[in-house]
Order: sequence, then C-alpha cells, then structure tokens
Amino acid sequence: MSKNSVLGVITKVLSALGINAVPAIGFFGLGWSWENTILLYLLETLIGILLAVLRIRLLAPAREEVIGATLPKPPAEISTGKRSAKQVIRYAWPTPDGVLYDRNEMLKSYLLITVSLSVVTAVFMLVFLFMVMRAELDLAALRSGLGGILTFQLLSLLGDVAWLRALSLAQAEKLLEQSMGRVALLYLAVFAGVCAAPFHTYGFLLPFIGLKTMVDVGQPIQALYQRWSQSKVAG
Repeated sequence: MSKNSVLGVITKVLSALGINAVPAIGFFGLGWSWENTILLYLLETLIGILLAVLRIRLLAPAREEVIGATLPKPPAEISTGKRSAKQVIRYAWPTPDGVLYDRNEMLKSYLLITVSLSVVTAVFMLVFLFMVMRAELDLAALRSGLGGILTFQLLSLLGDVAWLRALSLAQAEKLLEQSMGRVALLYLAVFAGVCAAPFHTYGFLLPFIGLKTMVDVGQPIQALYQRWSQSKVAG
C-alpha cells in the first residue's frame, strides 16, 4: 500500500471530523438554532456535489477505455405492450477489449440525479421552515458555519489532488455512485429532521450528527482497507 493512499485517507478523515464538528459545536456550544443547523447540512451537501464534479474534472481523463471491464447486464426485458425496453448507460460503451467511458457524460448523469434531488429537498425545506414554521435565519451563524464547512471540504479536495494524483474513469464512476448514495441518504435525513426536530430537537440531531460522523469517517477507512486487502491478494 502506497504512502500517498494512507496520507489521502488521513486527510479525508480529518476533513470529515472538521466538517461534522462545525454544526455540532454551533448547535450544542454556540446556541445556533436547529433550523440553521439543518440548513447547514443542506448547503454542505450542495457544495459537496459541486466539489465531487470538480474532483473528477481535475483527476480523471476525458475519455478512457478500461481493458477487460464489462458493462452491467441489463435487467430482464420489460414488456410495454408494443415493444420491450432495456436499460442504457449513457456514459459507457462496450468495445472489443473492454468499456469506453466518457467523463462529461458521466458527470451529466450524476448531476441530473443529484440536482433533481437537491431542488426537491431545498424547495420543501425552505417552504416548511420559512413559510410554515416562520423560522428566522441567523445570517451570522450561517456564514460562520458555512465558512468552516467549506474550509474542510476544500482541504479534502486538495488532499485528493495532492495524494491521489489521478483517477481512472472506472474509479470515478465508483466515487460518484458513493456520492449519489450519500446525497440521497443525507437529503432523506434532512427531510426527516425538518419534520422531527421541532418536536424533539436533541432527540433527532444528536444521533444524526453521531451517525453522520461515523459514516463520513468510516467510508475512506473502509476504502483503504479494501485496497489493502486487494493488494494482499494480488501479492
């Protein structure tokens, strides 16, 4: 296992701890309202989507043929009465030797899903908080929290650029799939938080912050362990 991989994971773990510490300290220590704290999680996720795209743009090639790779088998044909339809992957094409990936098409597919989820969640959240609950926005707390979160998110990005150097498009695909799963879960948690926090604020936010921190810290460690296991098998 390379030193760069270990340093990259250390940077990600420290960044994840910092990102999750900002809203926790603000809410439990500085008296930020739960509305501002939930809004910070929404903004963190939105920034994370943009940085995921930037990370792939910086580290992955525009096009790449992965020798020996195969596309997922399409599901069983779905009868529509007149014709059958099969799943199509827009950013990857089979070649005689493997699969040809296109970075821009991959990012378009990623953004189509994540931006759609973001719009739905943001509209619901803003309507509920500011039209139904009549919440007051604390701009000073929001600026402080967003500044701290953005600092640690940029640290994670710089760590990837410095230590990971380059990504294959097959690796980029896995990273974007992980990001989409994380975005969906976070938005589900934010949705639940907006509904539950007015009735039992600490009862929701305390376990949510703890579980989110465990997931964010555990993900890069798990990825490093998997690479280490694969290198042992290959060796």
